[in-house]
Amino acid sequence: MRGTDFASLNAFAAVVEHGSFVRAAAHLGITPSALSQTIRQLEERLDVRLLNRTTRSVAPTTAGKRLHDRLRPAVDELDAAVAEAVSTRERPAGMLRINAPRMAVVGLIAPRLGRFHRDNPG
Repeated sequence: MRGTDFASLNAFAAVVEHGSFVRAAAHLGITPSALSQTIRQLEERLDVRLLNRTTRSVAPTTAGKRLHDRLRPAVDELDAAVAEAVSTRERPAGMLRINAPRMAVVGLIAPRLGRFHRDNPG
């Protein structure tokens, strides 16, 4: 799977869930025409129609519904994995070793360790 495949499948899932190209595009931060083109290319690549479109509505075809039902748990898991990876960069974790003279430890470092540990439990 290429990165563009994931983006296309994620875009497809957004259209199904929002029931609208306009709302899905706003959610994804792209234009409705770019989203429509992405879905069109996905359907061409897979050689199957995934969405029934009218001027007033959009709904998944049978194939689109099946794809979405299988796809949604995988996309949720990928989103959770990325969120977990990103969250680790925001919180320091691991052992903290401090080599300092006793006077500095007692006067400067020790009074701040409680707050540091509270703010960074990892």
